[in-house]
Amino acid sequence: MSSLPEPLKRTLDDFCHVEVYDPPKLRDWIRAGRMLFDVELLERQMDALLESRDLPVEEINRVTSNEFETVDEAAQWLARIRNVVFRDEAWP
Repeated sequence: MSSLPEPLKRTLDDFCHVEVYDPPKLRDWIRAGRMLFDVELLERQMDALLESRDLPVEEINRVTSNEFETVDEAAQWLARIRNVVFRDEAWP
């Protein structure tokens, strides 16, 4: 399994940790130009991980304090974040 690349790793820690889980805030910051990294790279990283199905579940759990047991669980979670942030999916 691969490890999480930057800026994806930092983004998951800052916006998708169980204690601060806020994908809409991430979306808003991206739209406002507040991110100090290549946002297109972040989207490509998310897409690549989801397409490859090579998600480093243990590292995702460590970075975000989630407790995913399978790649499918982590993939669904990451896809939801990607869709809210980059595909304008509604947030509950």
